[in-house]
Amino acid sequence: MVSKRFIFSVVAFVGAFGGVVSACSDDGSAAKNTIGDTTTDSSNDTQKAQDDTAGGPDSTAQDSALTSDGIAGDVTGDMGNGSDIADAGISSEDTTIINDRCIPQLPSNVVAVDLAPYVSGVAPGRTFAKEATTEEDLVSGPAQTGSIGDYVIGNEVARFVVRGPKRVMGPCPWGGAVLDGDIVRDDGEPGQDNMGATCVFVNIGRTQRVDRVQVLADGSDGCPAIIAMTGKDTVNDFLNAPNLLKTYGINIEIAFDPDKDLSLAMTTYYIVRPHETTMRVVTAMRNDGDETQPIIAGDVIDSGGVVEFFNPVSSLKGFGYSSIAPETMDFMGFVGQHSSHGYAPPLKTNNEGKMGPGAAYLAVSGVVGCVIGTTDAFTTLLSDLSQPVEGVVMLAPGDTTTIDRVLAVGTGSLTSVTDAIFSARGVETGRVVGFVHDPDKKGVADVRVSFINEEGRAETQAKSEVDGTFSANLKPGVYTLKIWSESRALLSESSVSIDAGAETNVDVPVTGAGIVEVFCEDTKAAPLPCKVTVMCDGACPWFASSLVRDVGTDNDYKNLYQFTGMDGKARFELAPGPYRVIATRGPEYSVWPVDVHETNGSLVDVKTGETTSLTATLARVVDTTDWLSGDFHVHGINSPDAPVSLDDRVRTFLGEGVDVLVSTDHDFISDYAPTVNKLGASSLLATMIGEELTTFDYGHYNGFPLEVDPASSNGGAVDWGNGEANGKHPDAIFDALHAFAGDQVVQINHAESGYFGSTKLNPITGVTLSDPAFFRLDPVVPDPVTGNTYLWSEKFTAMEIYNGHSESKLRRLFNYWVTFLNRGFRVTATAVSDTHKMIKSEAGGPRTFVHMPGMATVRPFAQTSFVQAVNDGRAFGSNGPIVTVDIHKTDDVKASIGETLVVDEAGPVTLKVSIQTPAWYRVNRLRVFSNVTDATFEDGWKINDAWPTSVTEKSFQMTEDDLKPGIEGGDTYQRYVKMVELTLEVTVDSYFVVVVDSTTEDGSLWPYLRSKGVMALAYTNPVFVDVGGDGWTPPVDVTKIEPKNPPKTALTVPNRLLGYGASREEFHEILRIVGPKCEELHELNPHGHRHR
Repeated sequence: MVSKRFIFSVVAFVGAFGGVVSACSDDGSAAKNTIGDTTTDSSNDTQKAQDDTAGGPDSTAQDSALTSDGIAGDVTGDMGNGSDIADAGISSEDTTIINDRCIPQLPSNVVAVDLAPYVSGVAPGRTFAKEATTEEDLVSGPAQTGSIGDYVIGNEVARFVVRGPKRVMGPCPWGGAVLDGDIVRDDGEPGQDNMGATCVFVNIGRTQRVDRVQVLADGSDGCPAIIAMTGKDTVNDFLNAPNLLKTYGINIEIAFDPDKDLSLAMTTYYIVRPHETTMRVVTAMRNDGDETQPIIAGDVIDSGGVVEFFNPVSSLKGFGYSSIAPETMDFMGFVGQHSSHGYAPPLKTNNEGKMGPGAAYLAVSGVVGCVIGTTDAFTTLLSDLSQPVEGVVMLAPGDTTTIDRVLAVGTGSLTSVTDAIFSARGVETGRVVGFVHDPDKKGVADVRVSFINEEGRAETQAKSEVDGTFSANLKPGVYTLKIWSESRALLSESSVSIDAGAETNVDVPVTGAGIVEVFCEDTKAAPLPCKVTVMCDGACPWFASSLVRDVGTDNDYKNLYQFTGMDGKARFELAPGPYRVIATRGPEYSVWPVDVHETNGSLVDVKTGETTSLTATLARVVDTTDWLSGDFHVHGINSPDAPVSLDDRVRTFLGEGVDVLVSTDHDFISDYAPTVNKLGASSLLATMIGEELTTFDYGHYNGFPLEVDPASSNGGAVDWGNGEANGKHPDAIFDALHAFAGDQVVQINHAESGYFGSTKLNPITGVTLSDPAFFRLDPVVPDPVTGNTYLWSEKFTAMEIYNGHSESKLRRLFNYWVTFLNRGFRVTATAVSDTHKMIKSEAGGPRTFVHMPGMATVRPFAQTSFVQAVNDGRAFGSNGPIVTVDIHKTDDVKASIGETLVVDEAGPVTLKVSIQTPAWYRVNRLRVFSNVTDATFEDGWKINDAWPTSVTEKSFQMTEDDLKPGIEGGDTYQRYVKMVELTLEVTVDSYFVVVVDSTTEDGSLWPYLRSKGVMALAYTNPVFVDVGGDGWTPPVDVTKIEPKNPPKTALTVPNRLLGYGASREEFHEILRIVGPKCEELHELNPHGHRHR
């Protein structure tokens, strides 16, 4: 039997695109309004009265599958999972082109559109459409979010899942979102869905709320399968686009109000034709209101799983995306290892009369907001709508406008998507067939071959098969070939000239390759998980450019990395040349080679055909008995901005030596335990289930441990948006996280750019000044004296003060935190990585060490005790050093981190600090902070940018006298152990916080961290001292603070971009300049914190 992959390769490129965007009057006639066209026709009658009527005399033959209310019933039929086309009574040799017989007569309760262009022009074949009633009906894969009750549509080569009339919090919270897609795989081959949600996006913040689903054609007659989903416009409450500008201090009003009800009746049609790996999506919008509405429409596109962005006309000229920078869109490709998918809006006629790109987009944190009909989104959004504007339809009452787009799925190469898109668009192409081979003429697999057009942009990219062959459809022109491969370098540059309808052959000669194998072991020669880094010793042989790969999201231009599994094995296939190899396992272990700071790594000269084997011994050198390290802010594939698979995320934690992984995906509850068990890693890594509740503009909040709801496509994450009601107040958010079974840690994330900053919090008084209505929350009447808007709640138990490695942010959040301590609000200060990547943000960098007496390993893991210890403040935060603190009145009367020492009277106490580091880095400064008075200024309305004043500071050196044998490996693998004792005079109830760090280069955490500029640092949670034994009294009595009006400076929106107060033209130019710079520095999230 012929394989599905062969069928895919033959038929995926068949078909033609029936037109650009179309618009229909209510009688289903030819187009009247098109997105981007300013003409309207209001002469038609509306169908408002018919919207509540299901079926009708003009219903299609599919009515037998509809229930009385128009909802699709059980539509039986093969799902396209291996049966021959003949099983449907259709001859496999039938080449008849589908014509009018496949155009369904539309029911009266949909918004009518002419479907002829989308169903005609293809030979009959197997298609299907039905409600998913079993797990087997769904499309599986790493990014699967479809569930029973959603709808599946497809053919013999591709399948898609569309959400039914449900609500699930995320970038596309309502029904009608396309959730999953994949090619049809051979029997026994696992699904590889990597598609994220895609949903209609109207007026920069509205979408469709689906109330009715109808299967108009189930494909049993050999025609295209069609599903119609009908409803009304509603707010996409995951987004608040106008606030995005205000959050960055841009005081400009855009021309559209996403909170305004547009009175649109909406039907989205999902159409899959036989033989094609694409789905046509057509959304018809009818104005059922009494006033003309300006309409701009497109889609929200979640990029999905572990994929790379591609857009040939972007500023990067190929792969990757520039965050916060508006771009023109030809199409978007999303390329993964085993699957790929694409989004193609219609083309439009450019100023030269030629068809060209017809959309624009903004990509932020892995999510694309696309508008169709304009190539300059911000000019359109900031335009005066009293004049005709590109991309905007002025939709009169009774009129209908439509948008259409094509979604494609592929095998994992970009060409498998672009071939389908070119075919769907009717683009004239020629074909190139190539062969990637080594000097011995042997084919080389998995080499990425980009075709660079005469404008210097990547048009598409092929990937060589096992035998070295590749193929691609290309527009006529001359192309230069560039390659990407870790293991090969291009021997000579090739070019190819493509003629329409012709096939051209090309050779791509590459170097041979050698192998470097690394085995990581512990001091007893047992396998040990680790991170292996390979660095070019000199110029790298590979070509690093966005023309061939994404070099911005999570790639290092010069280095290669592998995280081993439990077997400790890494294997690199490399082009010939010199390299340096390093192995690490986080900041508690030795590094390999031990002289890495002198040698820069072990030198390896790779030669073609030869294998070099290395053994890297790593020892746990510091003593962490009674302490477990945890990372409480972790993202993976279930977050739109974290292209890291579950397996890879677990491997990163094993390789970095973290004990406890807490899953905190954006509005998604993930469970890593099955993955840990599958990888055999439960003896080294414990997991906890959580989520990062991600409001758009008033903070991010972690809760753990939680429980996964297996019936929910986001695991049962809290719906903070509340649908069409006002969103959840922070107090209600904390209640919702605490409502899960047992006790929870509820943590405020990156608080200054989140909860504290957005609400304009005074940390001394708890007064907030932001208007809740600004965040779509229930309005309040502010306090007439203080201006308090009551957004503050103290139902959280922890806050990040060390998120990533920014010391400047640490200082400011430290000052918020000690201000809380001053007034008696005890909240645990945590250190987290907020990792969204594998390489650019290290798992567990930094991490929180939690006091767990008697626990030497994570097995068995006492989750309840761990949570209690965190909430009690028995923890310290660190990017490496191990720091413990005791305060003694006598040798026997003492208290440790998170505890309270009771003394009868004022007098001296002894502070004893134990500091450990591996021998490859060290610290040299200790500071003690107590009852801080200068954390804020202006009565709490201004946060100190610097460290506050310490009660004592001690500099010291870690010398050879401080070197001790490591707890593993003896004298071969050493550690520094430094004991510091200080006498402190205590006269009133006090808290003591210790900060230890390095002020010299020998505190660098390289090579555990990629950057040599990050120095070792750790801080403790407080030890409290109660003088007199009458209970601990905070230094500040907030009840005695006199209410007063806030200063004018407290009312000012923070200036987070240079565009504060800019004109529209200036702002437009700022975004074009600043956006790519943000991407060069780091990926900047709309909430103001960086996703490293």
